[in-house]
Amino acid sequence: MTAALVIDASAALRIVLKGEGGENYGHAARAASLLLAPRLYCTEAANGLWRNVRAGFMSRPDALDKLNRIILLVDRFEDDDRLASETLTLSIELGHPVYDLTYLVLARRNGAGLVTADRGLAELGAKLCLDVIH
Repeated sequence: MTAALVIDASAALRIVLKGEGGENYGHAARAASLLLAPRLYCTEAANGLWRNVRAGFMSRPDALDKLNRIILLVDRFEDDDRLASETLTLSIELGHPVYDLTYLVLARRNGAGLVTADRGLAELGAKLCLDVIH
């Protein structure tokens, strides 16, 4: 097993939808000693699935099934309100959206790595000296 990891919705969607990099993200997630995510993860994942339903790529029941699988990937969720002040401060400092930095703050607080399919978030994570799987 590897250390704790924070997974973001972009990586989780790639795992469940079998998108580019999904196999690598899935391997990292399964190898982690603890897989963490902020509560925001559920909303972001649901939004990604909604886009797929809206575009006609999947049915509503399929999207609901995939959302359940995405939620079950995570071992522990952290409430966003416990991360908000630090996240806002970092967001202002770096000029980057709060929702992305919620994942970085959670990783930093837990001494965890980050699993993301988001290039910009991966670059910020590396700048903050986090171990990033991208």
